Amino acid sequence: MTALTLYFTDVLSNPVTNDVFYRALVFQSPREQHRILRYRDWHDRYRALGGVALAHYALKRHLRMAYTPSDCLRESSGRPYSVSLKNRGGDFNISHHGPWVVCAVLSCGRVGIDLAMPSEFDLAIATVCLGEEELAFVRTLPTVHQPRDIAKLWALKEALMKMKGAGLAIEPKSIEFNMNEWGRGNIQLAINQADPSSPWFCVRDWTEDTVVAVCAAKQPDSIAVRQAEWDELMPMHSASIHR
Repeated sequence: MTALTLYFTDVLSNPVTNDVFYRALVFQSPREQHRILRYRDWHDRYRALGGVALAHYALKRHLRMAYTPSDCLRESSGRPYSVSLKNRGGDFNISHHGPWVVCAVLSCGRVGIDLAMPSEFDLAIATVCLGEEELAFVRTLPTVHQPRDIAKLWALKEALMKMKGAGLAIEPKSIEFNMNEWGRGNIQLAINQADPSSPWFCVRDWTEDTVVAVCAAKQPDSIAVRQAEWDELMPMHSASIHR
């Protein structure tokens, strides 16, 4: 049975103190500390550390065992993975945007997740990231609905690229969805890109101004959503490191 669990938290509405932030940060590997502190804006730093903290929180619960950050490494592409979860055939992925941080944990196979805000998308951006048929479909929509569809298509492409661990090494335009099916509410790759091993996709409105997309190697048998309070992540994160 393949289970997908989405963990999420709001890292900006009730930020922790700088003292708690740096206590959590100091227990990260030098590479992770450098990656997080590379961001100059404190919002970005909170989101980056929040992603790591939420991943540790989620993996500890999924693995049902004492979890330490040394179990979480990065592929050559920079994509994070858990050694323990990988050994069990599972995977996790993180995304953060606006106040939200989300972590998807899949019990079997690889997974990618992405958040996007429709307010950041328009037709000018669509010409860069959408294929011809996708762009043609979006142009048939009322102007007010275009940003949300563009954001959903972009998030789905990002989720697929993150699942594969390729990042933007894959040209977003090269990933195209079947817009005939899209118009019916179904998410499928374009006919010329589909094959028996095509991944499973899901996209939903997360909030009024945010969408979330998930791409998994196989369709999960169950999906659960769990909320973690931001102010409980930092103490729990720090405590779990000392075990």
